[in-house]
Amino acid sequence: MSDKNGRYIIAFKRASNQSDGNSEAPVISSVIASADYVPHVSDIPLGYLYYVCCMEDSYDDQDGGMDGDGKAPVIYCMELQLIPEARNTGLGSIFMNFHEQIGLFFGLRKSMLTVFKKNEGAMRFYKRLGYSPDNISPSMCMTEKRASRFSYEIMKKDLKRL
Repeated sequence: MSDKNGRYIIAFKRASNQSDGNSEAPVISSVIASADYVPHVSDIPLGYLYYVCCMEDSYDDQDGGMDGDGKAPVIYCMELQLIPEARNTGLGSIFMNFHEQIGLFFGLRKSMLTVFKKNEGAMRFYKRLGYSPDNISPSMCMTEKRASRFSYEIMKKDLKRL
């Protein structure tokens, strides 16, 4: 996936050089912006988050119609991918926390993402983080019969400064 305004955050493990003869080399885990990433031969990718700040349809009370056009500035999580070994370790939550903090930094009030309904683990994960179906999600703006033809939910979370 690529968008000229999109950005990646990458997580990887990198074995460090051991000069003391210890065969158990410690591993350094890092999460960095992709613009700063220079691959190393010992890098083991753990996952990435791809996001974009954009204008998105919004018909809720807070943002709906910002200037009457039904669009609102949001940070959109386009993809969150983790290798199986990195799942259920907290890395996904770290990625999403970064994602939300970036949105807050830019003064955005909402984070959005699209998730497949059949991906039950992802649905549980996003709900646990406080995401819920957005007003533009098929399940929220269509009859149940019509919405059942769609394989995804559009989720949102209001971003609040601490």
